[in-house]
Amino acid sequence: MIQAISYLRRSTELEAQDKSYSRQEFIINDFCQREGIAIVKTFSEAASGADNNRTQLGLAIESAKKTGMPIIVSSISRLSRSVSFGSSLLEDKSIKIIVADLGMEVDKFLRGDAASKITKDKRLLEKLTTDEMKKV
Repeated sequence: MIQAISYLRRSTELEAQDKSYSRQEFIINDFCQREGIAIVKTFSEAASGADNNRTQLGLAIESAKKTGMPIIVSSISRLSRSVSFGSSLLEDKSIKIIVADLGMEVDKFLRGDAASKITKDKRLLEKLTTDEMKKV
């Protein structure tokens, strides 16, 4: 069984967000049960996703680097609201981040495997189109 770290974030301490952690935990736990993953440590905080210097996120990243365990978040918005910061985390090869609502393969998609597949598919489509044009 794969061991992992979970990271939960809600924007504020306001009562209106009381269920945010439990919703995130539900999504992560459901995903982990399907994928055979055990959460061994959870980091959580109330902080803006636009703040790139979050204490608990930093500790989760540090722990992931030390242990080699992936960090699981329920959705990409829990990781960051900044596209550039979120992308830098997802592209960092020293850590693995899994986004539960996108599935296990999201890191491969974001790290270029999908780009390679799209390029191959475009070449195939161009070849098929060219071959079809020759028949006309």
